[in-house]
Amino acid sequence: MLEFFLSRLFRNRYRQVESWMKEPIRFQNELLQDILYKGNYTEFGRNHHFSAIRDYESFIRQVPVRNYPEFQPWIERMRKREENVLWPGLVDMFSKSSGTTSGKSKYIPVTHEYLEFNHIQGASDTLSILYNQFPNLGLFEGKNMIIGGSLERLAEYPGIVSGDISALLLNNMPWYARQVFVPSIELATAQDWEFKLAETPGQILDEPLVMFAGVPTWLIVLFKNILQQTGKENLLQIWPGLKLYIHGGVNFGPVLPVFKKLIPSESFLYQEVYNASEGYFATRYNQQGEGMLLLLNHAVFYEFKDLHSGNIVPVEGIRLNTPYHLIITNNCGLWRYDTGDVIECTGLDPVRIKIAGRTTQFINAFGEEVIVENAEKALEKACGEHQCMVTDFTAGPKYMDGGGKGAHEWIIEFEKSPSDLKAFARSLDLALQSLNSDYEAKRTKNLALEQLIIHEMPRGFFYSWMKSQGKLGGQHKVPRLKNDRSIIDAVLQFYNHGKG
Repeated sequence: MLEFFLSRLFRNRYRQVESWMKEPIRFQNELLQDILYKGNYTEFGRNHHFSAIRDYESFIRQVPVRNYPEFQPWIERMRKREENVLWPGLVDMFSKSSGTTSGKSKYIPVTHEYLEFNHIQGASDTLSILYNQFPNLGLFEGKNMIIGGSLERLAEYPGIVSGDISALLLNNMPWYARQVFVPSIELATAQDWEFKLAETPGQILDEPLVMFAGVPTWLIVLFKNILQQTGKENLLQIWPGLKLYIHGGVNFGPVLPVFKKLIPSESFLYQEVYNASEGYFATRYNQQGEGMLLLLNHAVFYEFKDLHSGNIVPVEGIRLNTPYHLIITNNCGLWRYDTGDVIECTGLDPVRIKIAGRTTQFINAFGEEVIVENAEKALEKACGEHQCMVTDFTAGPKYMDGGGKGAHEWIIEFEKSPSDLKAFARSLDLALQSLNSDYEAKRTKNLALEQLIIHEMPRGFFYSWMKSQGKLGGQHKVPRLKNDRSIIDAVLQFYNHGKG
């Protein structure tokens, strides 16, 4: 009965999705006016003369683009229960994000209105799109597993709940989702990841699992443990009804072969979503086209800052295949907030995007301007050539010393190692050159850069390293690229210490 009712509900909802897909500019402009109206009743709104704002042009004149450190003093006051600071009333939820390159946590305000009309509505529209394409998907005929992050209640912030956005969502899950959810909410949001890893199999092995969601890295660890416990070769031998994996947060290409080995089925669906601490921004629109559908009626007004020219445009000014900083204004009090994410537009009708990386994750020590997308695509290509599989990796610069040349230094953990690591390194280097002309120029005749260096790590290495950093589970991810040696040196030091 639940599947009968909800499958029709989601298919009917797709008409609403179509309406804002067809009129992106109108829906975005109406959203901005609504958010600005509510912002009038805040200290931030008074300081920036919101009452005088009449249109987008006056909005951008009154409000500058800011990043998290610039918002932090305002957010800290909100965490201490001060009202009407960035958003009307009291905000008592904050999404905790450690980022991928810094140990310092960010606390993003999340209103109950935003949780409903952005995160939950975004998830609902993901299901609407899926049920429109696959009417007999059957997600509510079995169980859905989500391994989220954790919640925290700090004594210095009484009455305030913080945690990974996944944990906040699980804690406020719609009634229909609770009917099919496994494991228990208490276990799914527990702080101790290793406890969660040990206890989850007991709650899900006998359930008819059809869908799962979570960060790929941690799910691989969980599923490998389950296969080892059960003696099975793949997940379909345990859960023959598996249909769907909803993933996001990292580029899925390098680890897709690992999941295809875990779930050897051509009909199994992979649905990418862009669900960050700051908002649920996009979801895959169809199984063939590139990019994710930008969610334009979900309590977020979007702007795009050209990575090269610095020009900022709303959705009507976005161009194809141009890297942009993603800037958002939402109904949590983030006013022209630079998310730190870099996206590119892959389609205009409807508006589709892909994540190209983060502004803090790149290597440009020698003028090569290598971004995360370059590294991930090159790795995916090299793995295809050498029939190998990667679990995780990080990379950084090796500086010129004693008159020598520089290079890129990679640390890779393989699920299936290449038969010839040196040949794999050559293939990875050539793939990176084919994707980035600046890197190619620096590599020509070893002008400034020598061939990249690879250190192969044993299986489970990055799990152990992340554990040593206190970053197991949840939204924590291994930093892909860093423009200095802080991550590379820390990882190598940990490895060498373990050998000693």
